[in-house]
Amino acid sequence: MRIALSLLAVAACACGPLGATRAAPPAPSAPRGAVADAHPSESFRDHPPAAGPAHPFAPPAATRRTLASGVPVLLVRQPSPFVAIRVMAAGGVLDVAPDRVEVVAAMARTMLAGTAAHSYAGLLERFAALTMPEPEVAWYSDLVSISVVMPLAKLREGASVLGEIALHPVFGQGDFERWRDTAAANAERLSDEAIAENVMRRVLYGSHAYGAGSLSPARLRAVTSADVRALHARLFDASRLSIVVAGPAEDTEIMAALEEAFSSLPAHPTAGTPSLTPAAPPLPAGPRLVVVDRPGAPIATIGMAAPGPTLGAPDFEPLMLALDVLADRQFGRITTRLRDQLQYVPWVATSGASLRTSGSFGWRMRAPMDRVAAAVLETDRIVRAFVASGPTEDELADVKARGVLALASWFETSADTARAFSWPLVYQQPDETIAGRPARFAAVSTSAVRAAVVRHLDAGRMCVVIVGDWATLQRPLSALGWGPVELRTLEGVVVPASPATPGAP
Repeated sequence: MRIALSLLAVAACACGPLGATRAAPPAPSAPRGAVADAHPSESFRDHPPAAGPAHPFAPPAATRRTLASGVPVLLVRQPSPFVAIRVMAAGGVLDVAPDRVEVVAAMARTMLAGTAAHSYAGLLERFAALTMPEPEVAWYSDLVSISVVMPLAKLREGASVLGEIALHPVFGQGDFERWRDTAAANAERLSDEAIAENVMRRVLYGSHAYGAGSLSPARLRAVTSADVRALHARLFDASRLSIVVAGPAEDTEIMAALEEAFSSLPAHPTAGTPSLTPAAPPLPAGPRLVVVDRPGAPIATIGMAAPGPTLGAPDFEPLMLALDVLADRQFGRITTRLRDQLQYVPWVATSGASLRTSGSFGWRMRAPMDRVAAAVLETDRIVRAFVASGPTEDELADVKARGVLALASWFETSADTARAFSWPLVYQQPDETIAGRPARFAAVSTSAVRAAVVRHLDAGRMCVVIVGDWATLQRPLSALGWGPVELRTLEGVVVPASPATPGAP
């Protein structure tokens, strides 16, 4: 949630002292019968001003600090009327395993239901009094985060609210069950795009923690308050936490507010997450084509993805630029071919993630059922041609220019900045992972992109997840000759083969 500030413009009228006003002289008039020149000289248009020097974008500078408890803190100075604080707890899915991911989701959903000092209604009153939106609690494959934004003048009080929610949620039985059941109801109403994304993670990473994402409403309703209390006690310990603060406040002011807000944390001599680095997941080994059946659906959602580099890997920037050449919303090769020329799809969008020990990259689109197989086949052809030739110099220059603008948007607000810097901090990487990205983008060559796509973008290894009507898709997908088509449930579980499904004996 963002706070919208309404600015009232007031026009001021300056009047001279009485008796000092003088009538303005009349404007000269054109001779009778003459036509006034309505177009002033346009010679200046022939000599436009020269462009000024380029000002390359640079992310704001960051400073590292440590709380008395040992929790690492990253402070990012940024002009803004607001201060954003983001707390990360490493782990979550890594603690419960992918088949119990519902415990993590339930904990994140119910942390705002009340604390030791305030009920949910009381928390809402505090948010309103501090002019701050409701905190955002989110969970990922390897961490849980809580983010708050408050006016600079409310830094101390806002940090106090954050510490209260992060360290002292109550998970009371009655309130917990209501919030948990609401989360289960939401899991039953996921969009096809969200389903495709969740199932793709399971296809790419299998039973690894990074494969978590699809929630079972039934298992979610079975989570107890004791389950989430036990997980919270493990996660929100000084050895697991890290904090990013972005905004205009002075470092000393921020550290004092954080020390007070997190004073209940006992000191930990080895703050960090050395024991929470998961092994790299194996490469996907199942069928290339996966279908999630949505009987009667007229439109299918298509996701195509492959494993990619980790955050901070040398070929991260070249591969991201390659992804834009292929699937940029407006100018990508796949976009212009499938959307503009063939009219198979209304849009194409990139997707991907870079985690501690793996990553993924790809794109998604939607298409009518009768065009799904053709869209998938044409995309495969485009990818293979791109791997063989790489990008042109013009294509690379274009995506670099657009990439700088996109990168600047990562730091548009203090909340955006805190989010951007949170990943290298929790993954124990240098600030240069984020701060040096513009320079690394600028240095990428066509040969570097070609090397990255040859290494990562093997079209034959790209997984395809389609959420659509299997009865309509079975024949055209089987005709592609890409091997058996695997059916999965909405939660990503493989449907056993039978005479009615592909791959059956």
